[in-house]
Amino acid sequence: QRTLDGLLLERLQAKFNRDFDAADRLRDTLRSAGIFVNDKDRTYEVRAPRQPRPPRSATQHEPTTHDYTRYDDGAVLLSPDDQRTLDGLLLERLRAKFQRDFDRADALREALKQHNVFINDGERTYQVRAPRAPRPPRESNDGPSTHDYRRGDDGSIFLSPEQQALVDGLLLERLRAKFKRDFDSADALRETLKQHDVFVDDRERTYEVRAPRASPGRQNEPERDYARDENDASGVVLAPADEAQLAARLAARRAAKRIRDYSSADAIRSELDGVATACGCRLLIDDKKLTYRFELGTTRRVARRTDDADDGGHGYRREDDGCRLRDDIAAIDALLNERVRAKRCRDFHKADELRTELRNLGVFVDDKKRTFYCREKPDEAGDYPDDGATRVWELVKPKNDRAGLGRAGGGKYGRVPPPPTGPMQFVRSSSPSADALPPADDYKHIGGPLDLDAPLKRARDRSRSRSP
Repeated sequence: QRTLDGLLLERLQAKFNRDFDAADRLRDTLRSAGIFVNDKDRTYEVRAPRQPRPPRSATQHEPTTHDYTRYDDGAVLLSPDDQRTLDGLLLERLRAKFQRDFDRADALREALKQHNVFINDGERTYQVRAPRAPRPPRESNDGPSTHDYRRGDDGSIFLSPEQQALVDGLLLERLRAKFKRDFDSADALRETLKQHDVFVDDRERTYEVRAPRASPGRQNEPERDYARDENDASGVVLAPADEAQLAARLAARRAAKRIRDYSSADAIRSELDGVATACGCRLLIDDKKLTYRFELGTTRRVARRTDDADDGGHGYRREDDGCRLRDDIAAIDALLNERVRAKRCRDFHKADELRTELRNLGVFVDDKKRTFYCREKPDEAGDYPDDGATRVWELVKPKNDRAGLGRAGGGKYGRVPPPPTGPMQFVRSSSPSADALPPADDYKHIGGPLDLDAPLKRARDRSRSRSP
């Protein structure tokens, strides 16, 4: 007792000195002597030491029989020898689990499954099932020998025996390709059947034979050029070279629309509208009839023009009279037209550059209100490269030039190349007769020859002359 009291006092002093490691060692020493301390209740218990367990013998408590019962309809009969073998495997598996040899128990369970005996350890039952019938071997490595598609139309289109054999052969070949998981070949065969007007429905396992379309596709249509509308009474006549150039641009526009390259088509249309507006007329195109005609005047149905509107066709309205005091309004109109074309072709980087160029000239654009206003013209308008290039044509950039229209210009998005013979000239004649037309060299625009870059060139010349 004195020894126990001494150990308890020594442990209490160790905790008072915050030497918890020594206190834990004293607690373990007391536990080994059968004394358990409860610090919360400030009590201790003296317990008798546990007696060591005797070693388990190899055969102690091992089961002599299993406790599994059969739980099925008894359709599968077992002979006495098979029943004894089954009981022996069940008992061996139960002893393996008793000895915690679970790998051996799992192996015996798989052996029982191979003999169609399935065990339920939770319910302590087993079932004996009939063996499955073997699957019939596949016909061949090439897949099925016949297809299972049936004709699902009204039969109004008669197929000769040769045509029916061709359709059946393609259907069988496509089915074998799908059997081999060669879906690319299956898709190609489906397209081949479509070309023969045979349409397959894989879900319904049917096919239909349809009549060919009455009108051939666009690929088989003969190419036709745009022609002047016979009802055109505008009095606008074209020189032979300009008429051929206009027809070529319209044909390029049609080719771009055919392959859904609408950005290139819109760029060409904007180009032709700009030429027609500068000539004081409008160009009306009928894509269905492949005709075109002219109308006098530049009023557009979608444009909202006022007395202060520009004459360049860009659609922006002057907001104040500051622009009237400037002598470079033609250059401003040209830059606005270029910016509108760049935005229409989705070349927003170029449009931003043009907006900065306009700001340097003292012109500020409001795209939301479609207006612009001018401030005092700066002394230096900036430097312009004198490369001799026609900037009006260069700014017509389609976003997607799949038609190949931009090979001449190059660049990231491609460019619509300018006409090889220069700008077109639309001239109003007093007599629309072809005999009364002067030679092609004598055709001039009303008020002088048409030059789309003249305002820009004049602005550059003035800016260079003023720069020191």
